[in-house]
Amino acid sequence: MLDLVRPQQTGRISLSDLKRCRLTPIFFDTFFNLEKYLDHEQRDPFASNRDEDGLTMSDWDRFAAEEYELLVAEESAQQNTQK
Repeated sequence: MLDLVRPQQTGRISLSDLKRCRLTPIFFDTFFNLEKYLDHEQRDPFASNRDEDGLTMSDWDRFAAEEYELLVAEESAQQNTQK
């Protein structure tokens, strides 16, 4: 965990170290929220978090896009089996 936060003093993590670190949510999820930590560990590292405009997508937008893709795939599979 020390390599994640990169504290200024070796072996000690201070509040200022956590405020400076961009990965603080992952640090806390490791200790307090196993489900979120596992979500982070199992995510696709090559998946883009940006849409066509270069804006960062919210969690809801990503969820909706994934569900829409699943719906389209299911409908396509149903159409192929009906032919």
